[in-house]
Parts: sequence; C-alpha cells; structure tokens
Amino acid sequence: MLGYVGAAATKSIILGLIILATSVLFVSLRIEHPIWMLAFLVLTAVSFSLFGFILGIWADGFEKLQMVPLLILTPLTFLGGTFYSISVLPPGVADGGAVQSDRLPGQRLPPELRTHLVKAALRA
Repeated sequence: MLGYVGAAATKSIILGLIILATSVLFVSLRIEHPIWMLAFLVLTAVSFSLFGFILGIWADGFEKLQMVPLLILTPLTFLGGTFYSISVLPPGVADGGAVQSDRLPGQRLPPELRTHLVKAALRA
C-alpha cells in the first residue's frame, strides 16, 4: 500500500512543481509562505493518492469507478456555471449557500479585470 500511495503522491508532487515552474514563465510569482505551500502540496498529494487507492480497492470494475465522476464532478460542472450563467439558478443555489463571496480569491482582483474575465468566460 505504501508503495502505491507513495508513488502516486510523488508523481503528483513532481507534476505540481512542474506546473509551478511553468507558471513562473508567464506571470510574476512570489510565494509568501513556501513552507506552508510545500506542506499543503504534500498533504494534498497524499490525501488524493489515498483516496484513489481506497477507491481502487472498493471498486470491483470500471462501473463502480464511474461513481465518483457521476456523483461529484457532474453536479459541480452543471451547478458551477459552465454552460449557463449562475444568475438563472434558484436563490439558494446561485449564492453558493454558505460560501461568502467576499472571501473568494477572485474578489482580490481589481473590479475592471474581474468584469473583463467574467465577460470573457461568458462569451467562451
């Protein structure tokens, strides 16, 4: 078990660091807390590797493996505003429930840039 999870976590960490190194080529990047970033990277990689390992043990075949995309990813895709504006959703769903919009990462962007990004996303 440790070998499978360790290999998957190592691969995830390497891919994450490659993506981070690639992003430096396109945007200026300053990591405020590198120790916390590395800890979060390792914990996330190990957690998702363990989740995949447990899912692999539980699933008897590919039909059971499809449960995760079916029950988790599909609703997130359809409720996330991918195919339509979230303003057409019912009020309890459209505002994100308990999510406070002033704490979302995009709220730190200047309003002009945020408006431009939203309009570009809706056109795509």
